[in-house]
Amino acid sequence: MLLLVCLALATADINRAVKKPKNNQKFSFVLMFSDDTGYGDPSCFGNPTVPTPELDRMAAEGLKLTQFYVAAPICSSSRSALMTGRIPVRNGVWSQKSTKFTTFTTDATGGLPQDEVSIGTALKQQGYRTMALGKWHLGQMAKYLPPSHGFDEYFGIPYCHNQCPCPTNSENFLECYNPPGVNVPTLPCPLVNGTTVIQQPVNLTDLTTRYITKASDFISVPDKQPFFLYMAFQHTHAWNFAGPRFWNTSIRGKYGDALSEMDWAIGSIMDTLRDKGDDNNIFALWTSDNGAAWPHRYEHAGSTGLLRCGKGTVFEGGVRVPAIAWWSGMQKERQGSIYTTVLSTLDIFPTFVHMASLNNLNGLLMTDVFLDGRDVSSLFLNGSNPPSKPLFWYAGDFLIAVRFKSYKIIYGMQGWGESWVLFPECGPENLTKVDPPLIYQVEHDPSERFPLNNTSEEYQQVLAMTTAAITQHNKTLVMKTPELDRVEDPSTSLCCHSDPNPGPPWKQCVCGQSEQLFGNV
Repeated sequence: MLLLVCLALATADINRAVKKPKNNQKFSFVLMFSDDTGYGDPSCFGNPTVPTPELDRMAAEGLKLTQFYVAAPICSSSRSALMTGRIPVRNGVWSQKSTKFTTFTTDATGGLPQDEVSIGTALKQQGYRTMALGKWHLGQMAKYLPPSHGFDEYFGIPYCHNQCPCPTNSENFLECYNPPGVNVPTLPCPLVNGTTVIQQPVNLTDLTTRYITKASDFISVPDKQPFFLYMAFQHTHAWNFAGPRFWNTSIRGKYGDALSEMDWAIGSIMDTLRDKGDDNNIFALWTSDNGAAWPHRYEHAGSTGLLRCGKGTVFEGGVRVPAIAWWSGMQKERQGSIYTTVLSTLDIFPTFVHMASLNNLNGLLMTDVFLDGRDVSSLFLNGSNPPSKPLFWYAGDFLIAVRFKSYKIIYGMQGWGESWVLFPECGPENLTKVDPPLIYQVEHDPSERFPLNNTSEEYQQVLAMTTAAITQHNKTLVMKTPELDRVEDPSTSLCCHSDPNPGPPWKQCVCGQSEQLFGNV
């Protein structure tokens, strides 16, 4: 009951402070989540070579969030935290067998546990229409797909497109790049509607357009029922792709083409929201699942800007991501503001649940579930800073880093991909504990170049403060069975062929006019 009391008190504070939606309507939400987009990729975050006019406009009308974090530096675990407001070791999407950050495969038998409450489930219980579009990557079996986690509709690829072979007849619009030493997959990417494969391999060159059409139709339903749209882009994960409108248009190369197409798509969604009306009841947020896949994917990946390293590491470039919040009722004087408050994807679940129930607390979920995030709606809606709360990152079951107040504490280092060879400062190949830990004042030193002297008074004070926070954290921590350690089973792979177990090399997994689109795969 403790959480319910906290929810009630926080909601009372919000009711006193914010400009409520007109006509007593609930907020509707659009959550846009890109893939491997780095802190330095949008032009409003400093990119000098790829214009992102739509993200720039969203930031000019909304709020730019410059200290926004993800709960894990890689796809599946990061997405599980976004969906649940709980760190991966708590929600089950983690690995105990390996400290290396990993994701669900195309034949995984694990996924986001069904007893975890997602944003979709929580908002659907509050009477929302719900839709998920795009990359899911929380298990490809039907029991783990979005319809099993509170979404009325799902349309997308249930994992990353680089886990599939690059179609051979689309070289004009596809990069077809895999890092050296990576095995080329053989199962064609499925496009799933609900839980049914409708096209295989998916036509990536028109996929973004199809997503935007679905999103626009969903948002534009002419009724007053509140809605939640989760738009998870395939962009900007390598290998890069784009439709003919954007291919070969950017001086940044193929990555720039993909980023430009995603920016256009975000603008299309935002235009639909602007056309929806001015009832002060639509809230949108865009961010990325982790930092850019640099340096592992070379020029095929994005930029982390001034931040150290990238995806797969817990340095700032791996876990600090660009983020923009937008509200249709945003006060004019706050539009274009920059907020340096430490926030994370863990905060989205409790924030949306609070905003959805401003006028009705009855029936709220989560009375006996611990959330790692906190409600930050007061910041979004009226600029009031929430209390500080530490962030914890794990590699396997090892606590590898903590962000607390102005400081980042590093207890271990581990590279990702080939980064440990090319850039040793990103960490060694295998997890190496750091004792005494490294401490950075990341508001002074966001590039994590100058650790505090471990004999200084400041270092000792921060270490003591963090140790106390870890002690409190451990009192609530129950690590869930690691879903990423479950055995792989090719019979669970998504194939539109009628044979329940067609098996490799998967040549029969072709449907939905893919034969004409791609030829051989």
